Amino acid sequence: MNKKDTRLLPYIVESEKVLQSYNLTDEENDLQLAAIMTEMEKQFGVPWANNENYNKAFPECIALYKFISDARVTYGEDGVFQVGKKVKIVDGLESRGAKAYDVKNVNDSIWYWCMDYTGKFGYAFDKNTIDWTKSEFIYDCKKWKTPLSVIAQYGY
Repeated sequence: MNKKDTRLLPYIVESEKVLQSYNLTDEENDLQLAAIMTEMEKQFGVPWANNENYNKAFPECIALYKFISDARVTYGEDGVFQVGKKVKIVDGLESRGAKAYDVKNVNDSIWYWCMDYTGKFGYAFDKNTIDWTKSEFIYDCKKWKTPLSVIAQYGY
């Protein structure tokens, strides 16, 4: 996110806090992000409300608003991994939980930046390495030949 315009800093900080908070339910995640969007609308107006001068003059706001909007957990779409969703990192009987808080296109590959349940350790996973089991998202360390100990040691 572009942090050049200081008017957006409180919204960037708050959205990052929400997205890096593993213990939030999908509903809490959604409600907190919706509240941030509402505050942005109060301060800056609604980005897509046919306001061409605003849209051209303040593209960072539109980018942040869209990012937060996209990060709101989509209900009823099981199996669709996105920012705000949790992934279980499994290595045999060991496992660790993480939550996606950002997405980046790296060399034409979609990567999710995730924060573990402690809020202190990050991971990055290629979208194609995350599987849906009909109840949760899984990154299988054995399948991808990356032991949990290596992931936990190096992170990103």
